[in-house]
Amino acid sequence: MKKPHLEVTQNDKSGLHGKCSSCDTYFTFGGPGLARNPDAAMRTMQRQFDKHFKQIHMREDASQAAARIVK
Repeated sequence: MKKPHLEVTQNDKSGLHGKCSSCDTYFTFGGPGLARNPDAAMRTMQRQFDKHFKQIHMREDASQAAARIVK
């Protein structure tokens, strides 16, 4: 299975929007800072995704742990 990643779904006046490629959790960053510094807005949304990834997708279930141990 591919590692989940952030997919940007919309980038316009209303803000920067994205989602997790694996579980369809949505992330948003909007406001006046987006127009002035789009790179900073993208970094902020990427940090939101990274936190989500660590909390949700880094957990391994019993079958994943068993496969890791067997290897």
